[in-house]
Order: sequence, then structure tokens, then C-alpha cells
Amino acid sequence: MMLPLVDKYRPVSRSQLIGNEAPINGLYLFLKNWQKNKSKPGALLLGPPGCGKTSGVYAIANDLGFVVTEFNASDTRNKSVIREKLGSNAEFSNFMGENIRKVILMDEIDGIAGNEDRGGIAELIKIFKKSNYPIICTANDPESDKITQIKKHLRIFNFERLDEYEIFSILTKICQKEAHAISEEIIDKIAVSCAGDLRAAINELSSQISGTEKIILEKRDKMEVYSTILNNLFNSKSLILASKSLNNVPSDYSRLLLFIFDECYNQYKTQEEVKTAYQQIALADLTYSRIIKTQQWGLLKYYFAFLSSGLFLTKQHDYHNKIRKLDNLPSSFISRGIANRKLSTANQIAERVTKHLHQSKRRFIYDDFELFSKIILGKGGAEIAAWLNLDDGLLENLHRLNPSSKILNNIEEAREKIGKNRLIESTINHDEVQLLKNLFSSEEINNEPVINAQEEHPIKSDDKNNTQASLEDFFG
Repeated sequence: MMLPLVDKYRPVSRSQLIGNEAPINGLYLFLKNWQKNKSKPGALLLGPPGCGKTSGVYAIANDLGFVVTEFNASDTRNKSVIREKLGSNAEFSNFMGENIRKVILMDEIDGIAGNEDRGGIAELIKIFKKSNYPIICTANDPESDKITQIKKHLRIFNFERLDEYEIFSILTKICQKEAHAISEEIIDKIAVSCAGDLRAAINELSSQISGTEKIILEKRDKMEVYSTILNNLFNSKSLILASKSLNNVPSDYSRLLLFIFDECYNQYKTQEEVKTAYQQIALADLTYSRIIKTQQWGLLKYYFAFLSSGLFLTKQHDYHNKIRKLDNLPSSFISRGIANRKLSTANQIAERVTKHLHQSKRRFIYDDFELFSKIILGKGGAEIAAWLNLDDGLLENLHRLNPSSKILNNIEEAREKIGKNRLIESTINHDEVQLLKNLFSSEEINNEPVINAQEEHPIKSDDKNNTQASLEDFFG
């Protein structure tokens, strides 16, 4: 059976690890110098999935001659199971010999934070204190209440998501070793789509190698990456942590700026704080605009300084409103899309209605379209739309502006009514025209002399000052 690429290319030495140099080196020194009752009983590795926490433990253990005994928290979340499995391995001596060093790895410890057994965390902390071996735990959510309890007893190492350029480099090397000609464009798409998850990126690459030529990339939730970055930024306790929060952010810097813009008003308490925060964002925006215009990417450090240090120094209160979930698009993208769609609809409708309204297209689009759309989408608007001959496509575009409108339900009935009225009007007009033709073609009318109004109704001398005393006098 062919070994999966994610296992085949798992790092076996610290020198093969990519990224997160500070926590990797710190964990190496911690395990190398670990002694019972003199060191912390273990370490907690915090960071997003696929950033190298578990691989780092195995690679460092291999360099130091440790044997890794791994448990997954999702399989040992029950108090009795924790005591039976983890406790026995942590407290009893190793039967393989005194020269064998062992490290216990408890992966994805977030899984122990369930409600199945409320004594699970307490039991785990007891095992930490009694363990004869270092215990390394990994977790994804640093703000979990249960993780907070564990933090007090372990050495903390914070891992960050890998940069997409680092992932691109790793995937390129794997393709070269596997002798598979995958285009750089596909590799780049994989590196971007995996949202910093190297394990997911390698699995995606494997599916591309073994799959069809058609590119089918799994859409990953990059919003989780952005929400983590923003939570770290707004919850920073020091200037250094604020600066580090924007390390290895996605390369779409304009989108990052807009997400920060959307969240700022939720993260500051006073009007002065909000005002100053948006001033920092405006400065970052100006800096990024200059970078794009001049391609002076050396200015990027100032862009990050405004968004990290600038926003941190703005906050006067120790306050953080945790971001649970972000929308897929910043609000400005959504507003821009709505505005463009509305402008396009206004342009199309202007072609139809301005001749009836006797006004310019520009005035209709920029001054009267809002009122016009409210009338059409309101009660009785279907008859106006039918009278103006607005087709279904235009009405659907208008309906998007107010989905609660009944315009689409009422339009057919309105068209039928307007059609009948037009038929009646055309018939009446035809009869009137025919009657006038008959009148003006009669010989009596043609032979009758034209009567002078002054001769028929002469103005009397005593009426000079009052030439039209009444309508009756005028018409005789």
C-alpha cells in the first residue's frame, strides 16, 4: 500500500521543520532540559490546525531520542478513561529500560472540554503533577475556559499559521521528489486555499496528483483564519503581541484592512477611541494605496504598524468583544456590489421610462430612481410597471432591492388589466376619429359660410368699459 504523502514527507528532524522557529526552538530546549519536580510537568502548544504542532513534537523527540506515546483527547475525554490510559503511562516507569526517554503527547486537547465528564480536566491536572515524563498537549482554541485552567500548569508555546509562500515552497519540493509535473498556478491555488493548513495542502496536492486533470480544489474556511487574526489583534495585552498578531497574515492586505474596518466599532468603548481607531485605519489605507501605486513594498511595515501598534495604543480600556464568525466578504464589498447592481438596473430602466417622464436619463438615475423604485415595488406599482412595459428581467432586478415586494406576484394580473384598458382606449379613439371624418366631409359644413364673431355679437357702445360682462353675454 502506497504511503500517503502527508506521512511520507512528515519531518523527522528539527532541521526539516518550516516556520514557527521561536516555539520550535523553545520546545526543543524545554524537552532537552526537562527534569521531574524541577521543570514544568509539560508544555501546551497552541495554534491553528496544520501549523506543525504535532509534527514538531515528533521531529524534536526524534532528535533527542525520546519515544512518543500519543493519545487523542477525543478518545480520552472521560475522567475514568483519562486515569486508566494516560495516568498509567505517566506514573509508571518505562519497562523498556531506564535509558529510554519518553514523552507523552496528548493531541487536540480541545476535545476534552466537553460535558461528558466535568472531572476530566481536574483529573488531567492531577496527572500532570504526578507524571514521571514530560506531557505535551496541543490545542487550537487558546480562549477556551478549560484550556485556560490547564495553562496554569504547563509551559506555553504559541504556534502561528504557516505563510502561503512557505506552503508553496514545500508543495513544490514534494512535486519535484515525486516527479509529478503540477503547474505553479495549481500549486499556488492550493497554497492560498488551504488557509495556512499544511496538512490540508499536502492532502489536496495528493488528490491532484492521483485525480483527473480537472482542477477541483476544496473550498476552505479562510474566515476562521481572519477571525483568529482579528481576535489576537484586538485582545493583545502588549505592544509586542499586537505587532506579532499580524505576522503571516494572508497576502490579500486590502481585505484584511476592510475586515478590521468592519470590526473596529465593536472593539472600542468610547467615541474618542473609535474616532482614533478609524484614523489609524485611514492612514493604513493611504499607505497601502501608495504601495499599490508606486510598488514600494518597503512601506508595508508602516501599513502593519498603523493596524497593529496604532490600534493597540488607541485602546484605553481592557476590553475585547470576541469575534465568533466573520462574513465571507467585508461589508464594503457587499455594499459596492449592491450599488453597482442598483446603478445597472437604473440605467436599464432609464432607457424605458425617461421618455414618459420627460426628463434626462442622468436626472432619473441619480435623483429620481430611488423614489421610482419605491413606487414600483409598493402597493399598486405592478400596474405602473405594466403600463411602462417593464420586462421580467428588469422587474427581477428591482425586486432584489426589496425582496418583500409583491411585484412579481402581481405583474401578470396588472399586465392583463392594462392590456384590456389599452384595447378599449384604442377602440374609442377609432370611433371618435371616424365620427369627425364623417362630420367634416358633409356638404352642409363645407357650404356653410364662416360667421364673423363681431357681426354675430357686436359690442355695444355702453359696454366699452366692460366688454365681457358674463359668459352668457359672450355666447349669446
